[in-house]
Amino acid sequence: MKPVDNLTLEEIDQKITRTAVEAAIEIGYYLKQIRDRKLYEQAGCRDVFEYAQKQYGYDKSVASRHMSRNDRFSVGGNSPELAEKYRGYGKNQLQEMISMTPEQLEQATPAMTVREMRELKKKPEKTAVRRIHRDVSVRNGDFLLNSRRGAGRNVQNAGTTGSSCM
Repeated sequence: MKPVDNLTLEEIDQKITRTAVEAAIEIGYYLKQIRDRKLYEQAGCRDVFEYAQKQYGYDKSVASRHMSRNDRFSVGGNSPELAEKYRGYGKNQLQEMISMTPEQLEQATPAMTVREMRELKKKPEKTAVRRIHRDVSVRNGDFLLNSRRGAGRNVQNAGTTGSSCM
């Protein structure tokens, strides 16, 4: 191992990035443990978010991001270890990747900037959804409800399965 005082700026940057990513995945895992085992109750808190705020100064969105990164990028989706295929990505890149489709994730690389990842997410998907009304969209010939309660739920396609009332 190279002595620390001989590291280049690039090597130091890589170590800081790797450490930050690994810490974020690990923090997410332990917050999920606190949540799932209701350990926050021991501190008199009503949920993991209140506990994270009081104990670590994390607001709800920070705690939620840590847990979401762990869900998506840890080994098996629930461990303190970053999955091998995501090593090399930065913390902000992983955050941007949370909302990517599996196809978009396959296209993402550690060399991409967050801005490039955002552009990748804007590209139309093969199964594009076309909004035809405030409450209805069409994907591959299937009607989808856009309301909060029925978001993404298929509705019978009147053109192929008989008439259907909404």
